[in-house]
Amino acid sequence: MTGLRQPHTEPRNIQLHQPRRLGRLSLSAHTAQVGEAVNVLMEAVVSGELTYISRRGGTTPSEGAGNASGAALPTSLSLLHSEAQMADFISAHGGKGVLIDGHNTRRLYFDLVGEPAAAADEVDRRMKPVLDHITELLGKDWVAICSGDPFREAVIDRAHVFAAIRRYGVLLVAVQCDALAPKILTPTSEGRLCAEYAYLEGGAVYVYPTDFDTDEAGLQQVAFGGYNQSGELRGASAVFFSPPIRCRICLGLAVGGGHVARAQAEYFLLGRSNFSQGAEVEDDFRRPFLYMPCRVKHCGPGHSDGSWWGTLHGFMLRPHVQSCLTASTAIRMMAPDELVMKGFYEFSSGSVAESIMSA
Repeated sequence: MTGLRQPHTEPRNIQLHQPRRLGRLSLSAHTAQVGEAVNVLMEAVVSGELTYISRRGGTTPSEGAGNASGAALPTSLSLLHSEAQMADFISAHGGKGVLIDGHNTRRLYFDLVGEPAAAADEVDRRMKPVLDHITELLGKDWVAICSGDPFREAVIDRAHVFAAIRRYGVLLVAVQCDALAPKILTPTSEGRLCAEYAYLEGGAVYVYPTDFDTDEAGLQQVAFGGYNQSGELRGASAVFFSPPIRCRICLGLAVGGGHVARAQAEYFLLGRSNFSQGAEVEDDFRRPFLYMPCRVKHCGPGHSDGSWWGTLHGFMLRPHVQSCLTASTAIRMMAPDELVMKGFYEFSSGSVAESIMSA
């Protein structure tokens, strides 16, 4: 069967760590992103920016307020107070949303760029073909929907993808939990967005109550997205596919990705939740999906950098997903490896008429 290439299987060895204590919360040390989220959350409580934390998270900025402490928002940033307001923002800027995902800060990209000093030019070059393709499909007026990660020049993660999209001329809407939102909402002394969130210039942010889940050890951790054990959407994924937003999402793009990107790709292509665990929960949501394979830098203990493509890649290799490859993608895949691996794959959201399968 013609399809994506997998040079290395996913790492299967799991390194166990002793949990550490942070304030009154216990969390697993192996989840660095969770630690960062809880640190920010606790700092917000200590500083008085958040006055109450519930089982699902903290308070979000009230209607008409600025940031969490009541100060003015950065200029050229819209704070959205509901999913309905987020839907209205997308409608006001063309009405066509594209959900963007990629490798996070814990994994990082191995081959998206060469040297960090040339990151912007290299990411722009890599992203241009797929962004041109989206514009050809949707027209020039579309909005990118993202997770709102901070941009750091030497840390090559999905925030570099978000920044490239903004440089391309597309506005972004970030969906972020209230544990991590305060820095987005805090302006510089000039009243602008801080450098880590400059890619949101002219765009918007929707802040949702932080969602928590329980891991295998019984410890609480921040649920950033994907499904819970009951097959229900959680975190930002629950916002992306909520009734007001889902009808404005036209397609998805993953530039690499982990378990959350994998869950969202499943939703795009199969129109059902928790499919991998055998649940046949049908849904009418199916959209085209674009995938750019990118190697992971931090592959885990015992594995060299760049030897793995991420959790999403394994899902995209499955036969029932490969059957959704469009004919144009199958033709492009016959090009030399260098072109293929730096290109993108288009999937037709379950349309058998356009799919290609080879014995």
